Amino acid sequence: MAVDLSSIHRLTNLSDINRFSHEVTAKERAVDGELDQLLSKRTDLENRFLLLKAPITENLEVVRADSEQLLGSAKSTAELADHISGKVRRLDLAQTRVNEVLESISLILDRTACINGVQAAMDSEDYEVAARHIFTFMDLEAKLSAGGHDAAAIAGLDAGQAESQRQVGYTQDYTKKPSVKTHDC
Repeated sequence: MAVDLSSIHRLTNLSDINRFSHEVTAKERAVDGELDQLLSKRTDLENRFLLLKAPITENLEVVRADSEQLLGSAKSTAELADHISGKVRRLDLAQTRVNEVLESISLILDRTACINGVQAAMDSEDYEVAARHIFTFMDLEAKLSAGGHDAAAIAGLDAGQAESQRQVGYTQDYTKKPSVKTHDC
């Protein structure tokens, strides 16, 4: 409680000054008492604060440890996902290559069937069927070439060897059979 300076200036006699001095002293004692009471609670408040601080610190340490464990788990999960993703990409690439090889093998088997069909048609002197087989064979050759398949390498023959074998087969057929059926156009 503050002392009003204007009231001090109004004091003119000694009795008023003594009375005012006693009032101020009484107020000072009351303030000192309140201050002592508050200071006596300080120790209790500090102890309570320390009691609160300890569990909070422990809880924060637990939260920090849990956070670090969660971070480690998230990192390992991310690494595992990257690893799996890489394997999936490699498997997809391998599957694509296998499908391409299977397609090439299918085309080669179809070509082989055409070659066998030409040989059978030539043996039976059915030249129209032989021509259809040759046309189909040429179509399959174009597909193999257009698809980027190295069919001759897959079959174990190069293109020159395959052509040579076909020509030798045709030449032998014509030399063995001197009489050829001719059709009028």
